[in-house]
Amino acid sequence: MSEAPLSIGKLAKATGFTVERLRMWELRYKAPKSQRLKSGHRRYSTDEVERLRLVRESLARGLRPHRVVALSREALLQLLASPQGEGRALSEGRKAEAPAPWRLADWIAAVERMDDAFFDHQFYQHWLALGSLPFLTERARPFAEALGQARQNGSLGVAEENYGAEKLSDFLSSLWRRLNEDNSAGPVLLSTLPGDAQRLGLQMAALVAASAGLRVICLGPAMPPQELTALAQRQPIQGILLSVSAGLDAAESLKALKRLRESLPAPLLLATTGAGAPEGLGGIEHFQDLSLCYRWALGWRQQIHASQPKGGGAKLGQL
Repeated sequence: MSEAPLSIGKLAKATGFTVERLRMWELRYKAPKSQRLKSGHRRYSTDEVERLRLVRESLARGLRPHRVVALSREALLQLLASPQGEGRALSEGRKAEAPAPWRLADWIAAVERMDDAFFDHQFYQHWLALGSLPFLTERARPFAEALGQARQNGSLGVAEENYGAEKLSDFLSSLWRRLNEDNSAGPVLLSTLPGDAQRLGLQMAALVAASAGLRVICLGPAMPPQELTALAQRQPIQGILLSVSAGLDAAESLKALKRLRESLPAPLLLATTGAGAPEGLGGIEHFQDLSLCYRWALGWRQQIHASQPKGGGAKLGQL
């Protein structure tokens, strides 16, 4: 027996796109395709769920909606499987040029000369070639670690290290904010603990969460736990994800996280990512590996959808 067709609300929840976005696409691109019931309501085939998830991946790689929204599942799979084909195209519609072989030393040298044009090109090209999660694990994280090591051994000054970190942070921020436009599951707050001013780790966590379909509300670094608790009481927050840097005092981080967990409602999800977060705390998920964090965030999104009332997702107030 075939599965029952989906309402647009259920299709939106299953794919992470908003109802409004799906309606706009159907009007503009004749996709996703629907059947109209005698009652006038539209219903969508369950096959559209997988197809639209492939559309999401295509958009994350830089393609524009008008190029992919109406493609078949087979065409999308072929597009995404091609390492140098249409799946790597630039958002302007041009094919992406394959990036030159990556050398970490070249990126560090570009930091020394503060070469904006180099990074504007390199970050985008390597992200297009790899996708968001591999870019984080194979490019962004090694680069961030190398920046810290170069400052410690004296080959880079504090100013140069900050420059490189800020260039990467700004790029990651532009990525997750673009993905966030189509996310409906949440909202989920992102921040760091008091005393943790590391913006780069926060932007990495935000990209992981947004790539998984969570609606990210980034509050910036060093947010006091009591402020997070108060905001969760004022707004329909579904969860909190904290990036915790390795340089923090472990005992203080432990105290802050325990206080935060105790002050939050039990159903509200709380998670940490980063090398500085203590493990084994009851009621708090922890992930040092970004890939594991991404897979868990996908499950988190499903929990959020399941907890939201029928008729639409939670809406953030006047943040």
